[in-house]
Amino acid sequence: MFVVTPDYVHSEVASFWLDRLAPEGKIFIEKPLDASLASAQELKKKITKKETVFAFDHYRARSYPFLKHKDDHLKIIGGMDRIKFHILEDSGIPLARAKALDKGMIFDLFCHCLAVLFAFEEPQNIKLNEVKAARYIDSPITGDTFAYISFFMNNKIQVDSSVGKFVGTSQEKFMKIIGASGEIYLDFLNDTFYIIDLQGHQIEKGDLNSNHVESFIDKVLSSNCRPCDVPGIFSFNIAYEILTVLHESIERISWLPSYEHNSTLDQVLKK
Repeated sequence: MFVVTPDYVHSEVASFWLDRLAPEGKIFIEKPLDASLASAQELKKKITKKETVFAFDHYRARSYPFLKHKDDHLKIIGGMDRIKFHILEDSGIPLARAKALDKGMIFDLFCHCLAVLFAFEEPQNIKLNEVKAARYIDSPITGDTFAYISFFMNNKIQVDSSVGKFVGTSQEKFMKIIGASGEIYLDFLNDTFYIIDLQGHQIEKGDLNSNHVESFIDKVLSSNCRPCDVPGIFSFNIAYEILTVLHESIERISWLPSYEHNSTLDQVLKK
């Protein structure tokens, strides 16, 4: 069962089908787990059988060719010290999607950052440092259309994420991992990744998964599918942890003034 409804009914739909699954049935919920932490908690209580409910994130699926060799790649750059994640789009929110996206970009886009990041390390401790948010002028939603979230993961990795709509005049979608002896750049616009040394020389280049949806469906529908081996799929518990961080981020928001359409990142942050 695939749950790809608006996020505010994810848990309700999953709960309905949980009672009607075949003995070996599975439920896959698109990101985020739900708009409501309380609804997700109710679903969590209802899950009595392990490996029944899973989450899916397409950025994590796209990253799979890199992630399956992540330890080797990280060794080249001397581990992870800092991470920078941008998902910035130069277009606004269509009126037809306003209700579905009303919770804002922390829920719609920041969850991608967390889904990919938590594939590197299990989140033992997330300490939010700063959360700034804003809405562009005439936004059709009540939530944020831009958010900057800074936090520490597992008391050692500094992460800075910027997500939003109507920011800049071109899209920015990347993850930069900075280590002691180099950097890794995941380019989600061109589905490639690069490993670069401290002098700026390219050490290695590879492809990300541009056919993530097709490969996901094919593998899930195969008879010998082990869900957590499928690119983009992860456990309910990780998805629940992501939802917890999303809600904590919302609670920590420091609001910035509204911004003009296609303002630069610095202009939105009022730097």
